[in-house]
Amino acid sequence: MSDEGASRENFDSIYELLSNGEFDKANEIIEVSLKSLYNSKFVLSAMKSVLYWKKVKSEISSFKGPSSKGLYLIEKWKTFIEHFDDVEIYFQEGLIGLKKWVFNTALFDFLETKENSKKSYDAYNPLVDMQIGRCLKILGDYKNAIVYLKKAYNYERKNGEIIAEMADCLALSGNTVFSKTYFAEAFFQNPDAVRLEFIETSYIKRLEEKLINEYNVKENLINYWIPVYASILKVFNIKRELEPMELRELDLKMVELKRDLKSNIKEIKPKLIYCYIRLINHLLATKDLANRQEKISIALNEIKLLDSKIYKEYIK
Repeated sequence: MSDEGASRENFDSIYELLSNGEFDKANEIIEVSLKSLYNSKFVLSAMKSVLYWKKVKSEISSFKGPSSKGLYLIEKWKTFIEHFDDVEIYFQEGLIGLKKWVFNTALFDFLETKENSKKSYDAYNPLVDMQIGRCLKILGDYKNAIVYLKKAYNYERKNGEIIAEMADCLALSGNTVFSKTYFAEAFFQNPDAVRLEFIETSYIKRLEEKLINEYNVKENLINYWIPVYASILKVFNIKRELEPMELRELDLKMVELKRDLKSNIKEIKPKLIYCYIRLINHLLATKDLANRQEKISIALNEIKLLDSKIYKEYIK
């Protein structure tokens, strides 16, 4: 067995330490390994991870505000995942333990915030329930996660972040059909609100990778193009008739986007294309046949004017 192989076996003892947030003890084990394996990417990734979270744990020890620890931990997790790519490659086992500690600690803080709010008779905050649901989801407790996420959604149905978290939880628990409906709604309501770094649904992650690697979509525009290409690639292929109020909201949104198109075409173009796709899906599902084909043709022509390449892919 190689020295690194032996080192990996020695590391079995630190995975539980990481899940419990015992970073000082974990660091001691890593430092011993580092003496003989100072060039090991596995050991270096482990060292980097432990030092990062040791510092974060120290920082949150003085936090006292409602949800402050939980919110800070979640944002630090996002930063960790975005900036430490090598950890995901070389220290996957440790990453599982770290994730357990981060989201269990955040969950405890959000639950405490919720309990304190009840005692103080504060107004209900759906975002706290969303965070509880998100933590439970990431920890694999989908049954309880959906309870909190549904409650948050029933209170605030236009919040894209809440809708996306519920869609993700539905997908992870095996309810793919409903998850696609909710994801389509989340991206329509507010693409910017969808936190892709916390989304684990495989078809969304594959689409995200495809847009970056094959379609060369810039990462800051991914959220705008996901619903467009999800429609083109038949990921979002559920057509439903919109309620009268939803249809009015869609019409108003298209008017607003067309008005602002020239001022910010990169962001507005995919949003507007998705609106037309949503309108077409409504027209295909509606029982009102009056001028349906003409309205579909008009919507298709608008997509063609906005982006002829997208138009050709959509009508294939």
